Amino acid sequence: MQKLAEQPKYRLLYHELRSRLLNMEPGSNFYSMRDLMHNFSVSQSTVSKAVEALCDDGFLSRNVGSGTFVTEEVLKYRSDAPPVICLAIPQWLGYDLM
Repeated sequence: MQKLAEQPKYRLLYHELRSRLLNMEPGSNFYSMRDLMHNFSVSQSTVSKAVEALCDDGFLSRNVGSGTFVTEEVLKYRSDAPPVICLAIPQWLGYDLM
């Protein structure tokens, strides 16, 4: 795994925005591209890649003309989120012993 400093700028921005998303409420407006470019001093391409990755991971939803919104996916990653328990039961081939 790459060290944090060795990652591309958009991945660093992705991690920073993801941590901020966890403190936002689902349905709230996300920052504009212009605000992100200004606040982080990065190019539009860097912001676009980071936001696209957040959309691909389900943290953000884009609505053309309305903006970008936080999804309910963030609730799963908060520190107060209930634990997820997975129970895996294998499907064994049945053998008739009689």
